[in-house]
Amino acid sequence: MNDAAALRSRIRYTEFKRPALRGIAFFFLLLPVLVRGLENGADRWIVVALGSVSAGNLAYAQWKLSRVTPLWPRFAIPSVGACVVAFAAMVWVLCKHAEPAMWAIAGALLVAAIANITALTIADPIRSMDQPAISQPSAYPESIGTPDEFEGDAIACSGGGIRAAAFCLGGVQRLRTSTGQEPTYYDGSKRVFGVSGGGYIAASLHLARINSRQEVQANLFAPGSPEEEWLRRRSKYLLPSGSIVPGALALLYGIAVNVVLIGLTLFLAAWYAGWLHTRMGGVCGSSDEITTATCLVNGNVAGWNPDMWWVIGGLALLGLGLAAFVADKALTKFRLLGSHPFPLPQLSRLLVASGSVIGVVCVVMPWLIVNLSNATIANEPTKVVAKAMSTAGLATPEACRDAIEESFEREAAQSWLTTSDRSKGVTFTYGACGDEWTDDSVVFAPKGSAIDASDNALCKTDATGPRPAYCDDREDEGISAWERFGAWLAAAGALIATARGLARGLAGGGASSEKPSRLAKIFDAIVRTVLPWAAVVLLGLVVAVLLITQVRDNLVDPDRLTPDAHWLWIPALIAGIRLLTDAIQSSLHPYYRERLSDTFLIRRSATATEAEALPYTEPTHVHQSSPPKVFLQPGPELTVCCVANVSDREYIPAARGCASFLFETNAGGGRIGISDARLPRGRLQAAERYSAESDPQGVDTTIAAAMATSGAAFSPLAGRQSGRLRPYRVLLALVNARLGVWLPNPYLVPDEVKSLAPDGKPGVGQGIKWALIRTLRPGPFRIFKEAFGALSIYDNRIYVTDGGHYDNTGMVEALRVRPRRLVVLDASADRRDSLDALGDAIVTARMDLGLVIKPVHEEDVSRIKGHVDKDSGEYQAPEQGWIHLEASTVDDPTTRVCDIYFVKNVLTKSAGIGLDGYAADNPAFPITATANQSYGEYDFEAYRLLGYSNTADMMQSWDTAPPGPALAV
Repeated sequence: MNDAAALRSRIRYTEFKRPALRGIAFFFLLLPVLVRGLENGADRWIVVALGSVSAGNLAYAQWKLSRVTPLWPRFAIPSVGACVVAFAAMVWVLCKHAEPAMWAIAGALLVAAIANITALTIADPIRSMDQPAISQPSAYPESIGTPDEFEGDAIACSGGGIRAAAFCLGGVQRLRTSTGQEPTYYDGSKRVFGVSGGGYIAASLHLARINSRQEVQANLFAPGSPEEEWLRRRSKYLLPSGSIVPGALALLYGIAVNVVLIGLTLFLAAWYAGWLHTRMGGVCGSSDEITTATCLVNGNVAGWNPDMWWVIGGLALLGLGLAAFVADKALTKFRLLGSHPFPLPQLSRLLVASGSVIGVVCVVMPWLIVNLSNATIANEPTKVVAKAMSTAGLATPEACRDAIEESFEREAAQSWLTTSDRSKGVTFTYGACGDEWTDDSVVFAPKGSAIDASDNALCKTDATGPRPAYCDDREDEGISAWERFGAWLAAAGALIATARGLARGLAGGGASSEKPSRLAKIFDAIVRTVLPWAAVVLLGLVVAVLLITQVRDNLVDPDRLTPDAHWLWIPALIAGIRLLTDAIQSSLHPYYRERLSDTFLIRRSATATEAEALPYTEPTHVHQSSPPKVFLQPGPELTVCCVANVSDREYIPAARGCASFLFETNAGGGRIGISDARLPRGRLQAAERYSAESDPQGVDTTIAAAMATSGAAFSPLAGRQSGRLRPYRVLLALVNARLGVWLPNPYLVPDEVKSLAPDGKPGVGQGIKWALIRTLRPGPFRIFKEAFGALSIYDNRIYVTDGGHYDNTGMVEALRVRPRRLVVLDASADRRDSLDALGDAIVTARMDLGLVIKPVHEEDVSRIKGHVDKDSGEYQAPEQGWIHLEASTVDDPTTRVCDIYFVKNVLTKSAGIGLDGYAADNPAFPITATANQSYGEYDFEAYRLLGYSNTADMMQSWDTAPPGPALAV
């Protein structure tokens, strides 16, 4: 089996593994019903719900298993047969409520679970394949090439949002300017690479060329052209005039879907946990009968006496898991199982995880419910903490009221009895749930016998006796709306502050070259590290409190568990979410794609005098976007650079978290997929075949979609930046800051010829077919994977985001095609007088391509950087805005294989009056933060002119030196 086939087999196995494990997990959730039996309607419905999910997943897993191993009938026959028996028994339960049907369901699902567990062990491809071989730096035949294989010219346009778009526009304009030699550098290049903002311009010019007439080709996007004016008018592309409402609605729609998903998950978890504890007993005493947990509402100290069988069961699973771990170590030491060991490590992890879940649900949760309620009503550990817990609702309002009344009676009587001098009154202090008051025991406990305060007797409007102080403060018998609002406002404030830290962390930029003070460093560390993790902890506490209070309410009022309406609206809601939305539609990606298309996808009109938009409804398919060969100068092909967020150590270096992913046009129909040569062949697929696998009409893989995906900087997962974003992942997912897109794993694209559906309105039959296919798109529950999961190349879908999450310059991807000369237009948000993005690209090229990159002239490094004059103390601007680099192979570092002309967004001494004046009014220039995507005409023009000027200076060097690389140095 070759590497590609082995990897494909592993992916298919993962497709089988997930539904199999889900089915087994839901079977375990069903087991408590068998222990207690059917007692009411809730039991009947939970049997059907959990049993249906379990049987459905176990049967679905067998269908997936058929694509993994030819032995699948051995497992499918007993498993599917058992699932059919289970479904029949569920109908029996609904109709007859018969106990024997329960055992039929249990037995059938047990058979299906055993069949799937056996298949999980036997069909695991890891047991029958070697680990993938990892190529070493001296063996990169697919990437490094030989010197004579490097030929032609290429252009790379860096990321950086609208800043990079304007800068790269200026640079490309200069590269397209004729100097008397035909063709221009742009027209003679074989390929243009675009990342994020640079990809906007690269794709925009590319589509304008293939959709405009031959006679206007030379003038497209030229200085003063209709296309330049079009972009200048739309530089506020994300939220232009009139689009604030659609943008807000797109954001709120995703947030609403997320809230529904989280709320539904919490509701179901609380419902099941509440149901489980009403059957287990233990809270407020041990009892097998379903009763109200009165100790949680009467103000007394609540008790918890668990059924030890549940505790023993959890400990037994933990013990078995640890025993399996020890056995694996012993068997490994003595090599007793040979080369095909029984999967003891997997069994150990499964048992430990199962035991931990049982321990949390059956032991930790009821213990927390009881003890947090007791601590709240007792004002422990401090009054402030008790007030916070009361505000969060960890004690019921009824319990707080009764606890206050009991504290009032107790303290009043005790104070009167322990004080001898009562002539001036005897004050006593009492309270509960974070509140405290003072009254006189002579008034409320005459002769040592406290006045009865139960049932709110002293606070009623018709009460004739003295009125205690607590009556005026707790007439609402609970936490006021303002108190709850204040608590949630504090939580929201923490999240907003975290979002500000996130914007600072992601945006980059800033023109200051001054060394920050120690206080500034401490504050920055707090904003970037402490604050986000504090927000994550706060969010976790909010979720935990919501879950605990919902479970407690179910214990206090068991009738909440029994309404048959639950079994109508819950499936309807799940089906509605699955049908009406998905992980892509609920994100900001569709809105972002539409805004970019409206701004950057243009062509020259039929009259050749003005620019016009390409119709958004007409897809710009990759396989149809190669320049027509009938043109006198067809010009370069296009590559849009993105990343696939995967982190498998078999293929991906530690902490990288991504592999380069691209959309490329060519005369053969183009390709889409992963370009990283570490992965086996099959990672790049024919564009049309890949698009058809994604969607019948390929809407998620067009040039417009690729442009939006390449600019998906704000996403919960961000390749190499994922480590820095780790504390923000949950927040980004929750507030719908999700620009990435879920696309098919290229290794699962079928080899047979598959074409996109023809454009136009589908017929009824075709429309139904498309609807069914789109129902299987990545579901909205993948939001949890974006927030918490580790993404893998073994998944059937991969999460694709900004190409800058791998290499923001685009240089590394451009070097894969082995150009002899490469111009890089870089507008990355590096620190002033640094070359951070270039440094990262140089190191990446060494690791991934086996290329060594260094300056041709070492003094050029200092010329592209500014400095502070030692004598005058004044800042001296850089002398030039570009640097000449050379690339050679690690095997032959003395032979130059490629000349790299790296043009940087730096403001040089010779920038001119216009740019100097703009810089004086805008200190952040030329490194305006990427978070700022709303440019005015001056902003856009300044960066365009900077790109043009620095590129022109670079090209002047070609007049005095041969532009092509010398093969020997």
